[in-house]
Amino acid sequence: MRAKRIKKTGSPTAEKTGTAVTQQEVQPPVVNIQPSHADTLLCEAEQEPDLNRLEKYIRVINMLRKKGFSFREIAEWLSERDVETDYNAVYRVYTKNLTRYEAMAEEEREEAERLKEMYLEQ
Repeated sequence: MRAKRIKKTGSPTAEKTGTAVTQQEVQPPVVNIQPSHADTLLCEAEQEPDLNRLEKYIRVINMLRKKGFSFREIAEWLSERDVETDYNAVYRVYTKNLTRYEAMAEEEREEAERLKEMYLEQ
């Protein structure tokens, strides 16, 4: 006596219910999850301008500084030319790229400017 072969077709769900279920018909439940505060802050941080991009303009900043521009004036000058920045970012990039000798010269220059302002106030 020969045993009959049984053909299995469909998914295990189809065998139980008797109907074939496609993957398109099975959908996960919709869950509304509010983003955490940390996720919200991360999104905001990603939208902030990248201050390291000012490194590209270090030669421009050095040239303007040699011509006597203040850091505020350099920041305004760059902003007028579609480079989003502020004077603090310009100062940080400028001082970060100074050699030791240039840093000493910059300190002397700043001290001379302070003394000049004090003298003019009197």
